Amino acid sequence: LRDIKMNETLKRVLEKKGFEHLFLFQVKSFGFFRKSQDYAIIAPTGMGKTEAFLLPILEKLTTRSTESRQQVNPFALLIYPTKALAKDQAEKIRMITDELGIRVLVFDGDTPPVLREEIFERPPELLITNFDMIHFHLHRSIRFQALLDNIEWIVIDEVHTLVGSFGTAAHYVLQRVKRLNPRVKVIFSTATLNNAQEFLQVFLGNSKLGLIEVKDAQKAPVHVIMVYPLEGSHYTSIVRHVRSFLIGNHKALVFVNTHRSAEILYQIFKSYEIPTAVHRGGLTKRKRHLVEEKFKKDELPSLIATPTLELGIDIGRVDVVVSVIAEITSFLQRLGRAGRKGQEAIGVIELRHDDPISQYYAHHPKEYFTNVRNGYIEPLNYDIARYHLLAASIEKPLSFSEYPQFTGLLLELLKQGFFEEKNGVLYPEKKKIMGLLNTYNIRGIGNIAHIVLGSKVIGERAFPMALRELFPGALYYLAGEVYLSVELKKGGLDWIARVKKVPFKGEFTQALRTMTPSILKVYEEKQWNGIPLKYCDLLIEEIVEGYLVKEVYTGKIIREEFLVEPVKYSYQTKGFVFHVPEPTKWFLNRIGVGGDASDAETRMIFLGGSYHALEHVLIESSNAITGGGSMETGGVSLGDTGEIVIYDGVAGGSGLAKLIYQKIDKAMMMAKKILEECPCKLEEGCPRCTHSYQCGNNNRPLNKHGAIEILKLIFNGVNGEALKKG
Repeated sequence: LRDIKMNETLKRVLEKKGFEHLFLFQVKSFGFFRKSQDYAIIAPTGMGKTEAFLLPILEKLTTRSTESRQQVNPFALLIYPTKALAKDQAEKIRMITDELGIRVLVFDGDTPPVLREEIFERPPELLITNFDMIHFHLHRSIRFQALLDNIEWIVIDEVHTLVGSFGTAAHYVLQRVKRLNPRVKVIFSTATLNNAQEFLQVFLGNSKLGLIEVKDAQKAPVHVIMVYPLEGSHYTSIVRHVRSFLIGNHKALVFVNTHRSAEILYQIFKSYEIPTAVHRGGLTKRKRHLVEEKFKKDELPSLIATPTLELGIDIGRVDVVVSVIAEITSFLQRLGRAGRKGQEAIGVIELRHDDPISQYYAHHPKEYFTNVRNGYIEPLNYDIARYHLLAASIEKPLSFSEYPQFTGLLLELLKQGFFEEKNGVLYPEKKKIMGLLNTYNIRGIGNIAHIVLGSKVIGERAFPMALRELFPGALYYLAGEVYLSVELKKGGLDWIARVKKVPFKGEFTQALRTMTPSILKVYEEKQWNGIPLKYCDLLIEEIVEGYLVKEVYTGKIIREEFLVEPVKYSYQTKGFVFHVPEPTKWFLNRIGVGGDASDAETRMIFLGGSYHALEHVLIESSNAITGGGSMETGGVSLGDTGEIVIYDGVAGGSGLAKLIYQKIDKAMMMAKKILEECPCKLEEGCPRCTHSYQCGNNNRPLNKHGAIEILKLIFNGVNGEALKKG
């Protein structure tokens, strides 16, 4: 520290706290900060990103007099994606700021009224909050607006988690803050992203963004094992490994990607008498905190978590991280939770036995570590923009020139009576707007299904996932219990899912569904290897007609059921449509000399199966592009037409489909490798290549050979029209 140009008071405090030196990227941060430039700090987990953005801020504050620091506004706003992380980081930051006489306070949903009043009356120099609170209070509270009037810096930590529809909403919230205070500068702090500069420039809305990137970080010893189960499900593989680690007295943190997976795995752990608990979103704050404390105090030897624990909450000693397949950025975040007490870390990546991308990484394990996450949002999500434009109008009347990309949307809102226009300025009809905004949550868009047990609401699920998980007959897992959905119906603005409690029988359900897409508006068109692609607005009608009951341990189908009355849901989203060549060589060889090539039904099944197989493997292979986003991506192959649609599985769009659209060459190449390298000889392929565990048609029909032929034609530059001409 002696050789670094820094305020002497801050330097003495850091030396007292045990700091001996700073990393080069932390020193670079001072340079960008002193030039008052928007910039991003990109580094792996556990490298000291917090110190990189915090120390320049503290130096600036320590050079000011105590009187000038105690102004009517905070100097900096620190934004974290979760309340738990904000609380954890506040304690870490105070270890330095308390010595400097700098106040740090948290303003979130758990902040008591007395402390909120103190924040308004005597703002701290550093205010910690989240995007939910900013959105909620910015258009409701003049006092909150006043807090942000003259802040000089905004820090957005863990920005790589702000993707999809929530990331899009956060982007709009940031634009609203900058609209009221255009002088404010932004620091992004993020784990490694493959497209960091492009993504963060879109998020910020500014092309002049400085970058500080750490690429050669040294780590403590870590052992990574990639497991591909040849039999049984990945759940049983996880159980087997966790039991082995617990026998060796190693504490294990198990990561899965979805609420349902966490709840199913918890039931399996219970059946094997493995002590554990679940930590996921949707549980109460008290429940999550209790689980965290038990694990931290070594009262639980294992813990099952969704990505809620990927971020830096202190949960004590972790020896082993076992994770289902997730993209490398998430896995490294998860792995970063182990070994924090100085011990060597062990990480286990559990591939699926019924997953094409797992099959791909089983053959190309090194590629897994190079397929770094891409950041993605959809800044033209009209469904989300609608709410934020309305909120912005309350904060300050709008003009059309401020939002040229949304002129049509503003005219629509004006026509609907949300504004009154005077001399080109749009003034809000506040009562009408607030009625709509009161129904909006920035972490979700579209309708909500309220899960009702008896007369009590026990949870909620957003559409369209609610349709797939709460149809009549569905088994729904929540807070360690199993429920059977007995009814799903529209109730006012939202939906009601009535459930009853049932015992765990080692089963789960999967919806059988059909999707019908309609193009509403084309934004962009391009050609790739003779294939025409259109990125567009889509209307998706989704219908659940029945369901499969499967065994959780093996994934085997127990039975198939059909609904007496199908349930439907429609939503607008974004995606792309493309037309692929027609495969004929394999089909003609199969029917042989003298065969009936004009058999319309046989030909239709073959073509439909070929296009369907290609759609599946494209979505699964795109996991490497989107950062594990295939669960949030939908697809439809339109019979034997050769038309395939890939779309965002959320209302308004998330940006996932656009990523695949932009990188269609990589997606097609990985799809080709997956299909050609799978050893199965089956016409329909297998779970390692063409099957999808998300398929709404129970993987029918599929044809692996036709899909391979299509890809060969594409890479040879043969499109559908050229093929027809000879």
